[in-house]
Amino acid sequence: MSKFLKIDELIDSVTEYVRIKIELVKLNMIEELSGILAQLIALFLILTVFMFFLFFGSITLSTFLNYLWSSAYLGYGAVTCFYLLALLFFVYLLQSGKLKDAVENQITKAMKEKEALTEKSIEEDE
Repeated sequence: MSKFLKIDELIDSVTEYVRIKIELVKLNMIEELSGILAQLIALFLILTVFMFFLFFGSITLSTFLNYLWSSAYLGYGAVTCFYLLALLFFVYLLQSGKLKDAVENQITKAMKEKEALTEKSIEEDE
């Protein structure tokens, strides 16, 4: 009879261990997702402010060029041409795969750095 009690205790212990392990995986996933979400929100805010800067800076530059060239529209045309060239450059990078490779390299680098920091903090905790 005592063998069965020990087997029952062992089964209960293994079941509890699996339950705790699943809970730990869930918590780690939640932590990872919340970190990603926080980074996305921060990136969105930075991009929003940058877009306002770019918009008003472009208007300022266009107006200044209009003043320099004594024109009502040449400054706006010059800034528009600059943006068109930038767009064509990014389209070229996208089609050649260089932009994709650069973004993937940055993401991989960031993930490796985060993994190294996580492993280091785990080692310090032990």
